[in-house]
Amino acid sequence: MELLLVRHAEPVRLVRDDGPADPQLHDRGVAQAHALAQWLATEPRPLDALYTSGLRRARETADPVAAATGLAPVVDDGVAEYDRGASEYIPVEELRAAKDERWDEMVGGAYFARQADAGTFTTRIVGALSLIHISEPTRQAEI
Repeated sequence: MELLLVRHAEPVRLVRDDGPADPQLHDRGVAQAHALAQWLATEPRPLDALYTSGLRRARETADPVAAATGLAPVVDDGVAEYDRGASEYIPVEELRAAKDERWDEMVGGAYFARQADAGTFTTRIVGALSLIHISEPTRQAEI
C-alpha cells in the first residue's frame, strides 16, 4: 500500500475566546486545494480512498480532491493535527514571514509540547493510520 500524506491547504488566521479555532481556507488555500485536486486527478495511479480529519481546513482541502476523483472522503478525527483543540490558528506561513517567536517555538518543538502530549498524539495518529487497509496496489490521500 502506498500512503500519500497531504497537509491541508492554507487557512485564515482565527483566534477564539470560546473554544477551539477551526478556520476555513484562505483564498490562497482554496487555490492550493484545487491545484492539488487537478494534480491528483491526472496521476497515472488513481487514488483508491480519501481520508480527512473533521477539521474544517482539512475537509475544505479534501473537497476538491473528492470532486476531481469521485471519491467520498472518509472523515476520521484520529488523523487530526496535534493542535486541534487550540484556541488560535495562525498559519505557519504567516508566523514564518513575520519572524514570530511562535515560529521558532514550533521549529524547536516547544509549541508542540504545550499543545499535546507527544506520546498520546503519536499513538492516536499511528492507530488511525494502521486501520487503513485496502488491497494492493493502492494509493490513498490523508489530508
